[in-house]
Amino acid sequence: YSFRSPFTRNTHTHTHTHTHKHFSPLMAESHSAKSDNPRKVRIVGKVRGLTDEESETLSHDSNPWISVQTAPGKGVSEISTVFLDSRRDGYELDYCYQQHEEINQIYSREIKPLILEIFDGLSISVIALGARGSGKTYSIQGCREKPGLAVIAMSEILSKAKELGKSVSISLYELTQEHLKDLLNPDNHAIQILEDAQGKVPVSSITEFYNIYFGQTSSRCTQLKPTDLPHSKGLIVHLPSEDDKLKSKSGNKINFVDLAAYEDPRNSCGSFENNNLLYALLDVVRAINSNETWVPYRGSKLTRILQDPPGGRSQVLLLTCLVCVWSSTLIVFVSVI
Repeated sequence: YSFRSPFTRNTHTHTHTHTHKHFSPLMAESHSAKSDNPRKVRIVGKVRGLTDEESETLSHDSNPWISVQTAPGKGVSEISTVFLDSRRDGYELDYCYQQHEEINQIYSREIKPLILEIFDGLSISVIALGARGSGKTYSIQGCREKPGLAVIAMSEILSKAKELGKSVSISLYELTQEHLKDLLNPDNHAIQILEDAQGKVPVSSITEFYNIYFGQTSSRCTQLKPTDLPHSKGLIVHLPSEDDKLKSKSGNKINFVDLAAYEDPRNSCGSFENNNLLYALLDVVRAINSNETWVPYRGSKLTRILQDPPGGRSQVLLLTCLVCVWSSTLIVFVSVI
């Protein structure tokens, strides 16, 4: 599968140990675009904190495997550079949230300012990607005690919908090697594509949402066994619009995607079909931010689900999940994106 990576090298000089940065052409193209045509895709990182087991195995005197340097800026204009394994080459992101920064901080900075716009026709996609064990599910779904981005957003959407007298419905799906399942369909059989009219279930309270969402996903929160096929999980929150009366597609929705874990191609035991899903997504991201007239949404079933209706407004947040312990797969993954 061939694709154009959103991140490549840049030879900006940097002080101290690090001397080079990888600079995203996706970001470079957007910075050179007209100011009245802002970027539709924002790429941020999140460094997962250490587990108790990881903390015990690491020495307090050891050099950090991952380090982040953020240039001062106003609001969301700060740029972060991520360095891996004391290497001179770094990777530039729109921002990178470090270990001590919680999920609710990501929500407040990245998603909350856009919630009201969903009621005015905006379509939002929040996509967590990373290697296995990098915190994707924790970031998107979380648990009842520590809710993730999707749950925090749903709580605010339901509150605002009640205030405006609007209804809210959700769809839940799972994608395994291009095999798509509607998780809210009692038969739970494979389908070709999740159309707007499929799989919608009305939700009127956060308690009702918890029962549906965690009832369908709680069994999938545990770490996958080596023999399990990695899969992507998605939640779509639908809001009604005037166009719904005409049964046409509406952009009033927010998508949350926990993308299947990236597999190192050098590992002969891996399942690499999921990597093609990532490549197809990155192709779409690059085309959107480059303002290309044709966007390859048909590259995968996931990108077809995320596709906006003609003339619709959209914003995409790519949450790149990173781990602070050494990982050969993470090195390859970061070089890909």
